[in-house]
Amino acid sequence: ADIGTNSTHLLIAETRSGADRGADSGGFRVLDALKDRTRLGECLDAEGNITGEGYARLARSLGRFRDLAASQGVSEVRAYATSAMRGAPNGEAVAARLRSEVGIYPVIISGEREGRLTYLGAAGSVYFGSDNLLLDLGGGSLELVRGGPAEASLVLSLPLGSVRMHGRHLSGGPASKPPRGRDLEALREHVRELLKPELRPFALEPETRVFGSSGTFETLAAVIQGRQGTVPENINGVSFSVADLGELLADLSRMSTTKRGKVPGLDPKRADIIVAGTVVIHTALSLLG
Repeated sequence: ADIGTNSTHLLIAETRSGADRGADSGGFRVLDALKDRTRLGECLDAEGNITGEGYARLARSLGRFRDLAASQGVSEVRAYATSAMRGAPNGEAVAARLRSEVGIYPVIISGEREGRLTYLGAAGSVYFGSDNLLLDLGGGSLELVRGGPAEASLVLSLPLGSVRMHGRHLSGGPASKPPRGRDLEALREHVRELLKPELRPFALEPETRVFGSSGTFETLAAVIQGRQGTVPENINGVSFSVADLGELLADLSRMSTTKRGKVPGLDPKRADIIVAGTVVIHTALSLLG
């Protein structure tokens, strides 16, 4: 189980070996999966502590995960928590309470470990060359990960996730109106301030391939593909240009949350945070060149 700032995920799989392994199996077969949009990042107090509502959302979600896993004959669920619980002063206390009351203990992992694990997952899903740069944008953090065909060599994790940035910069105005220009520029400047001093080790070489992972990247790829008249069955491996992303960002920034929810390919449940996430991604890619 993966406990993020925007959503929690459960994956149940069985390992495969020998003749049972297909060419694209990756060594396992997925038996079931479940996703809950818990929005834990909305349930933090002024000090970053997880509130009672946040705990209740986690307990409900992990309870569902526990029951589904038990129905599949799984005796132990391994759970890992990222940005929201990592940054919460009461994160460990919340994890201990979940172990006591729900029976699942979320291990809080560092941003570096999160980046390395994400890189391993991406390396098993798309072709990685000799030099790759992966951007993974979650609800609470952005990871930049550089590595070779199979493993990461360098990880940067910054608190620039889409839920976090929306709450900090773009949640002040009414949902019925587009975000204010000054708020968008303040967000861009915040991303630049945090990222620019850190980017030298991630400078692109001619052979560097750049990848994106997470729900925000998938959503943006799907919307861009739809605008170009194609709707692929599987978004994995789809490419788009930074120029196309910039055009989409300009259009989304002129829409209200309600109108964004009607854009083909855009999940209405992501319509509120998609602009903040797109600003982070576009700014990062632009700085990288």
